[in-house]
Amino acid sequence: MPPSPPPIPDNYKYRVLVSVVFGVFMVVLDSTVVNVAFQTLRHEYGASLSDAQWIISLYVLALGVATPVSGFLADRFGIKRTYITGLAGFVAGSLLCGLAPSLRLLVAARALQGLAGGIALPLGSAQLLRAFPPHEQGKALGLFGIVLVFAPAIGPVLGGALVDAGLWRWIFFINVPIGVFGVLLAFATLAELVSNERPLAARYQGELFFPIVSNQPETTFGGDFRTPTDWHDPFIRERFAQEGNWALFTLNPYSANSVNYFDKVPAPAPPSRQNLLGTDDSGRDMAARLLYGFRVSVWFGFALTSAAVLLGVLMGALQGYFGGRIDLGAQRLGNRRISKKMRITKSVQHRLIALKAGFQYSVRVLSGSPEEFCAPPRWPAASPARSGRSGR
Repeated sequence: MPPSPPPIPDNYKYRVLVSVVFGVFMVVLDSTVVNVAFQTLRHEYGASLSDAQWIISLYVLALGVATPVSGFLADRFGIKRTYITGLAGFVAGSLLCGLAPSLRLLVAARALQGLAGGIALPLGSAQLLRAFPPHEQGKALGLFGIVLVFAPAIGPVLGGALVDAGLWRWIFFINVPIGVFGVLLAFATLAELVSNERPLAARYQGELFFPIVSNQPETTFGGDFRTPTDWHDPFIRERFAQEGNWALFTLNPYSANSVNYFDKVPAPAPPSRQNLLGTDDSGRDMAARLLYGFRVSVWFGFALTSAAVLLGVLMGALQGYFGGRIDLGAQRLGNRRISKKMRITKSVQHRLIALKAGFQYSVRVLSGSPEEFCAPPRWPAASPARSGRSGR
């Protein structure tokens, strides 16, 4: 009996939740934001009601047609790869909708939007059910449901604001930055499943392994040492090239810190078929480091923003509960620090002025004209009108 894969790390499920929320929010938002701009679209394209209704009808029709197909595509190509492809297709459809010069092209782009959205939408909840254990799936679907309620509510408001401002094309363009960020976030969140030196699954002598979550020692595959398997080793590659053995690798067979010690090109290496963006001076794949680094920066930004919001809410609650005492104390403390910084700033300014004067005098001495610098300033003569007023 093949071994079951080890449990997924705890922080992975929340990364999946945020990634799915961004993608699904964009798809659901577009279902309602166009309804408000329907009359404006009719006027811009000079279309009749029967022709213009395909802008909305074909989108919903394509959304319904693609939904049952998403399950087959997920089983055939992988749920994460299919989900990201659906998001990318939706972004491309949104861009084509905003650039459409005629009604027919707009309707065709809306069909592409619906097909791509119908693939991504059901796979979002499916990913949550796979990432969360059974006793936490209710909480995950509850948070996911908040997005499904919030997006249709904000769609008409956003669409009306854009139409009133004369920016009706932005009801489609607005999906582009959200979608691009959602695709990048999905890639970064699922970085281990996109860029990893260990294969997703492997079969060796009739036994199934999952090296991506538990890397077996080299002796399991015919090696001599009980060290973790180096999947770039030509000996290991030859063992899995034999009949009946196989290994399913990710799109980019490198992690952020993995080094291919069997590479014949010295590091740093230029971009090639093996390393799309080349390698750094340590031989690490630059594409993998960029992907993993983007994830660290994005999640650090999320953590920093969340901490700032929670701290602001906490301080506001304390000031409201205790009245003005905390507020007044914080203002006094802040004013003291500000006044101290102002005194330090003025002292630095005075020293800079003295240094500037000394530098100017040194330059004039070296140029042989120090008398001009030391001469008293010549004030401009006062005008008669000004002198007359001062005399009175």
